[in-house]
Amino acid sequence: MISHITLGKSGLPQYLETGSKKESDLARDDKDTRIAISGSIDALKDSIEWLNKNKNWKNSYYHATLSFSFEEWDRIKDDPAKLDEIVKRYLELNFPWHELGEICFHAEAHVPKILWEKFHSRGNELDEVYEEGEMVERLPHIHIGVSMQNLRFATQVSSVASVYIGRTSKGKTAEIFKQTCDEIINHEFGFSNAVVSRKGKSVKRNSCEANMATWQKFVEASRKKSKGREIMKDTIEEIEVSKPKIFKGEVEAIKMEAKEFWATYQKKAKSVAKNLLKVYNPDETDKKIDAKYIAALKELDASVMIDHIREQFGIPKDKIRKHESENKIEINQGAKWKKLSLTDFFIKFMGLNTDETVRQLEYTLS
Repeated sequence: MISHITLGKSGLPQYLETGSKKESDLARDDKDTRIAISGSIDALKDSIEWLNKNKNWKNSYYHATLSFSFEEWDRIKDDPAKLDEIVKRYLELNFPWHELGEICFHAEAHVPKILWEKFHSRGNELDEVYEEGEMVERLPHIHIGVSMQNLRFATQVSSVASVYIGRTSKGKTAEIFKQTCDEIINHEFGFSNAVVSRKGKSVKRNSCEANMATWQKFVEASRKKSKGREIMKDTIEEIEVSKPKIFKGEVEAIKMEAKEFWATYQKKAKSVAKNLLKVYNPDETDKKIDAKYIAALKELDASVMIDHIREQFGIPKDKIRKHESENKIEINQGAKWKKLSLTDFFIKFMGLNTDETVRQLEYTLS
């Protein structure tokens, strides 16, 4: 496996969906089979659009690509949990200052239908390897798009690699960091250490322990600033301390901020449910069974399920919790906590239908 990461302003979600680029007339469905892994492309799209409309940032997202040999891909292609684990590990290594709940991302795999294509200059290290127009083999790969919008804190999402990306004087350093992360993942998941060949130059390999030590040094050396204030927490604490001084309009604004916060997770839940129904599409008989089954699922132990829900969707602990005395969960809506049964959380709050809720809870329990 070998990875590559770049910065971008706009267009990534559309590219993943359509495959459109100036040097190719082929559509995505002609070139690849798409496999959704985790995150939400709709949430990523909305986040990028919001940043470009409301923030004057040079870039709006990170775009990472993890390429695999066909042999490696054959070992993981039928294991959705393993694919998700690889994505999460990549994010953990490259965005070590952020919890998953802070990151709006989407990951999908592309399995090539077209196995060869002409190389066109991309303005990166691949230009040193291939000639313009040379036929290059297309391999199975995973795309990961990460918005720079932090879902919890005021400052933008930052990758260690961003300190070095696009800076010529730091090119060698960026390559060392990328190779370090790649080798850690390859060691942990049993992949081969791939590298783009550069005119016969040899590549020194390190032990996993040495790579982890190098990674830690990069993380410490690149740590420059704090995440800033926590967007929702500061506002909620202000309400609790100064409640008599809060005007109605301010409370409504806080509620709206909480609504926007949860909208990302609601879209993520719909996206996950959509993918689950592709695997299992219930007929009318199944739907009748689901309607009865939902009552039993409602009684699942909320104290057990709450941790699974947090982990699966990356929801911060201070935004969802178990009710103190009842078998229910509570969600933070800005000015107050709302109490819901387990099934009502998915149906009434996250917006799933009965069939989607059954599939989601079964998947969470698996």
